[in-house]
Amino acid sequence: MNKEPSSFNLSPEKLAQLWGVGLDVDCDDLGIEQEQKKAELLRDWLSTTLPLNRAAVRLWPKIVSHLCEQLLPFAGDSFDRLLEDPKTDISALKQIKDFGKKLVEGAQSEVEHDAAAAIYYAAIASALVFHGRRITTLSYEDLTNSFSALLESSWLTPNLVRLFKKAHKFCQRTAKGKKRKA
Repeated sequence: MNKEPSSFNLSPEKLAQLWGVGLDVDCDDLGIEQEQKKAELLRDWLSTTLPLNRAAVRLWPKIVSHLCEQLLPFAGDSFDRLLEDPKTDISALKQIKDFGKKLVEGAQSEVEHDAAAAIYYAAIASALVFHGRRITTLSYEDLTNSFSALLESSWLTPNLVRLFKKAHKFCQRTAKGKKRKA
């Protein structure tokens, strides 16, 4: 039996090069797929709402009940809407930040980690931009670096991109002001 050569008389180097081209395409496709998964997961999490039930709140101790009554106006709104609204109470932003932090800690993949980190930093950004308050122990320099890194992501929603840009500028101005005072 005469078999035709499967390598078409190509040298091992040429074969390796051809295989490499195919692998590059697969890696590029995988990167695009990862970006799409991050975007989808982020949109899902941004559609989450604060979990408060008015009837249950009345049964809680007075001090907790009072705090929750303040948050109830925000209970039906999605995270996305709350993060964009200058009227969102700082306590609601802290809840979103804590939610994002728990998601980061429990992330099972890079996709989950990155989407959760975007939620976490979006809450911090919203507090900075709309209230001028830092709801994290991270320094303004660290926040500037984090917002810069996030702004390089292609999978963020346009609203988050705008929010991160504003927060980035806020942190840069604040960090420069603190250096001048020192």
